[in-house]
Amino acid sequence: MKIRQLSKLALAVALSSAIMFEGCQKYDDDIARLEQGIEQNSSDIASLKDQLATFAANNVVESVTSITGGFKINFKRPDGTTFSYDIVNGGKGDKGDKGDTGDAGDNGTSPLIRINATSGNWEIAQNGADYVDTGIKAKGDKGEPGEPGQGGSGTPGAPGQDGRDGSLVTIETADGKQYWHIDGENTGVQAYFGDIAMIATDGGYNVVFTDAEGNSSSSVFLATQAVAVNSLTLLPSLHSSNTPVVLFPRIVDDATSRTTAMQGYATITYNLNPFGVATANYQANGLLTEKTEEVSFRSSGAAPSTSFEKVGQEVKTFGDITVKYKPVNNTGNSVFPNPSGNEHLHVALQVKNLKAAENQQYVASSFNVAKEEIIEKDEVTIEKAVKNATTEEWEVRAGVSPSFNGSAFTEPGNNSSALALAVGTATSKSEHDFILHVVDDAQNKNDGGIELEKELRGFFARTQLNDQIVSLDNNGLDGYDLRFSLASGGPTNQGNWITIDANTGLIKVKESTPGHTNTAAVGNTSIVKADLYSTGPTGGNLIASRYVNVGYTQTTATAIDIVGKSTFTLSAAATLQGAITWPNPTQSLDNAYNLVGKSAPDFHATYNFTPATNNPAGFTFIDADNTTQSVTRKVEIDQNVVNPGTYTLYGVYESSVSTEPDVNVKVDVTVTLNGDIKYNTKDGYWENNAVRVFGTPQGTANWQLAGDLDEYIFLTSNIQGPSVSHTFTVLPVVASPAVYVTGFNPANATATALRAFTSANDGNIGGEYFHLINPSAPNAASPEARSAFNYITGWSYVKPATKVRVDYFLNANPVAYKSETIDVRFKNPVKTLEIEQNGTTQVTDKQGGNNNQDVDIRQFLKLTDYRNVVLWDFDHTAPVTHTVNSEYLNRYGITALGGTATTPTVDPASVTLTKAYYNANPGTDIKNILPQFTFAEVVAGGNGSAVLRWRNDGANTITQAITLEYTVTVENRYNDGSVSSSANDITKVIKVVVNPQP
Repeated sequence: MKIRQLSKLALAVALSSAIMFEGCQKYDDDIARLEQGIEQNSSDIASLKDQLATFAANNVVESVTSITGGFKINFKRPDGTTFSYDIVNGGKGDKGDKGDTGDAGDNGTSPLIRINATSGNWEIAQNGADYVDTGIKAKGDKGEPGEPGQGGSGTPGAPGQDGRDGSLVTIETADGKQYWHIDGENTGVQAYFGDIAMIATDGGYNVVFTDAEGNSSSSVFLATQAVAVNSLTLLPSLHSSNTPVVLFPRIVDDATSRTTAMQGYATITYNLNPFGVATANYQANGLLTEKTEEVSFRSSGAAPSTSFEKVGQEVKTFGDITVKYKPVNNTGNSVFPNPSGNEHLHVALQVKNLKAAENQQYVASSFNVAKEEIIEKDEVTIEKAVKNATTEEWEVRAGVSPSFNGSAFTEPGNNSSALALAVGTATSKSEHDFILHVVDDAQNKNDGGIELEKELRGFFARTQLNDQIVSLDNNGLDGYDLRFSLASGGPTNQGNWITIDANTGLIKVKESTPGHTNTAAVGNTSIVKADLYSTGPTGGNLIASRYVNVGYTQTTATAIDIVGKSTFTLSAAATLQGAITWPNPTQSLDNAYNLVGKSAPDFHATYNFTPATNNPAGFTFIDADNTTQSVTRKVEIDQNVVNPGTYTLYGVYESSVSTEPDVNVKVDVTVTLNGDIKYNTKDGYWENNAVRVFGTPQGTANWQLAGDLDEYIFLTSNIQGPSVSHTFTVLPVVASPAVYVTGFNPANATATALRAFTSANDGNIGGEYFHLINPSAPNAASPEARSAFNYITGWSYVKPATKVRVDYFLNANPVAYKSETIDVRFKNPVKTLEIEQNGTTQVTDKQGGNNNQDVDIRQFLKLTDYRNVVLWDFDHTAPVTHTVNSEYLNRYGITALGGTATTPTVDPASVTLTKAYYNANPGTDIKNILPQFTFAEVVAGGNGSAVLRWRNDGANTITQAITLEYTVTVENRYNDGSVSSSANDITKVIKVVVNPQP
């Protein structure tokens, strides 16, 4: 959709269509209905509503006319100027794809809709034809005139009821199409959901927006211009006992004599009714006054009081009027009643309607209480101030805290930011109130200096509101005048350093010695007296005085920054130097000389270079202070300290002349390395991206759960230049409930460096190695005693991976230039328990007439470690060769399997009956309800080994086959089955099928 630019407002809003209904008002403008076939954008509608509401708050509608595709609304501003605002339909969109042929639609129209002044019905004209009566009443019949009201002077009555809303305009569906409806009746004018209507009503127009269902949403009222003011309502800024009060401020010598030092005015704002009266049609005529105990009636035609005069011009808009009035000849209590009596002064604003009939010209507000705000001189102060950017009111500057004791301002002290009441206090202040620069604020400069009249303003303490400090300027006392002078009794010779404009307070540094900067003023103080008078620039009553401490400074010029860079490639030498390149020209300090404005000899005669104390270690500036202009400035690096990377060095050239600028130096250094080093993995020794360590046997009596890194990685390096070395460090692993640390340094149970094994250190298993230790064991214990092999508490093979850090070093640098980490997992060295012969056998109940049928469980079991060393095996084949490796069974902590090679044994405690069931019904466990007189047991045989026994002590055999399931558990030090994922490695099931007699 194309969006038309809206007049000067540049508001682009997309509207599906718009229509305006015009009644029998004097604004007989055409109204058009707009059609279009696109969806309405709700955010644009919201934007339009906000824009119209903004206009309505400050402007009135002068006219509404129909234009192509919408409406043109002409607004009038309070000053009489006008502007227009268009609400238009979008332009024609791009041609869409061809669709199926639809039913014939009604021809589009641009109807004009109005209310017939005679019949009161809505009329519609389509396609230029005459208006046709819709038969829909737009308003009720005129009623009979009422009886004339009785005159009187009683109190105002209660507010009347709200007037009747205008007609309800909606879009509703009839016979499958949408039509405009007025108060629920169909006009016959086709419409589209999302259309907009303008409805004329008393005093203006309602702009009604319809939603996607055709319902009217909240409307925006646009007022038309009114002729005369009907009534006024006070907008109070202050209240007393919840009653609006018009407050007239007055500064007096003291509250007893009430001798006027300065008379202030009240700023009073009234709302106008109706909204939209042309500002040229009315004017403020004066204040009406009454002295009485209570006044609540309205007065309009009385003569304004001569005790009040208007200050300046009233400010008028379409909605309100703001006036300023102050009492005249108000000495003592001549205008206002004595506050100790029962009488009160009441005031009302009278407005004259210039366009109304002579006998209807005057209208006034209700009377409101008027009071004086008596301000004593000692309740007035002068302070540093700032104008609020939002309210445009003067406020005490942030951090300034005048001292007020509830009845008068007192000396704030020499540590306060408030202005002093005495010269001595001002002189002894710890900080200056204002500081002048001996160069920038010099007397002979066209600009510079500080204008105190713009920095200082008058304030008073409003005791009625908890001693709130408020501005004279914003509370009817803005006519005061500030005057300035050099304070008597200030520091000796203070006049040698300052010039003061008595009227504006412009202070500058005095040119004591013609043609030269007054550097003698630096570090000294002058005291300026500020006097607040009731009027100016001469005469008036002195109300308050304050003393201003002015200091002097001489700062250096703005610092200059230069940036250089230097690049290095590391070598094997102890040190290496590289040139610093600068901005043009690149190879010298000419850039600095030019920016300072000195030749090279002059620069080096006053400037000296100092490197920053926090520069990185290993860097040194070379020839920074060399006085020869052509010498290249360099950086030297210590190659036993500096690693590859990017660094930033700082320094500063400082002049011995305090007014000359510093030259800040920044050098970006890049250090590179030719080549790289890294570790590579050895295939077959890694599992799940980690080194796997099962342990290493040592001789016949030693075992280490340890690994030599040479078994898992190898290093490759193509570094050219510097020498390269590396170290390995094992990082601590914390896992509740125990702390596991790797490494082999009994004195350190945290991060431990790997060491090389020698024959003197418990045997040699390789070069650098890592080893799991028990940190809770005594430090003096042997490595074997501290080995994880000898403790089990909390151990699980699924503990988090230990990390070994590989640090790479260049030359003799003690700081690694690069580090890598290797994950290490110590794994259970015992393999999963093996089950032979499918773990199943069969017996026959009461076979051979025996009650007991025994099964030797040993025939099913075999156990090996990760090296495929057989730890325990009961050979069930001929020739019989059993295996029982007692040494490794002991080292692995295996107790369920034992015995000797001649007689292997299985601990009966390691075998349990876990399930029994009839073969015909395997889902039902009957181990606790076996047939009568039958038993399934685990007993110790004659050699002490576990035997699976079926016993039937009854006279009869069982009638159907039963399967018995026995679970054997063979734990080791590294797997006790506490972790569910590892339980299957140590527990297996043996099945014994008991068949009935055939």
